[in-house]
Amino acid sequence: MRRYKWLLLSWFIIEPAAAHGIPVPPDCVELAIREGYPTDTMTEAQAKRAKVRLIWLRVRHPRDEIIKKCAIAVIAVRAARAKNLAHESQ
Repeated sequence: MRRYKWLLLSWFIIEPAAAHGIPVPPDCVELAIREGYPTDTMTEAQAKRAKVRLIWLRVRHPRDEIIKKCAIAVIAVRAARAKNLAHESQ
């Protein structure tokens, strides 16, 4: 359980603040509908709650394919965003 707290804490520290809406990855739309989150864009607060919910769902239902696909999509989006930010700062 402790490593999940560190994972959660690292998301809040590392994730850059977004001034505009945060897009929902296409692989997460079905899960967003199921969990009651917006399917197009989210505010920063909604995105943070969705991340916490995704962590909880991954622990609670480790074999659910929708959750796995969404988690992989979120990691890919975060990596692309970090790469873009690094490229822009050069």
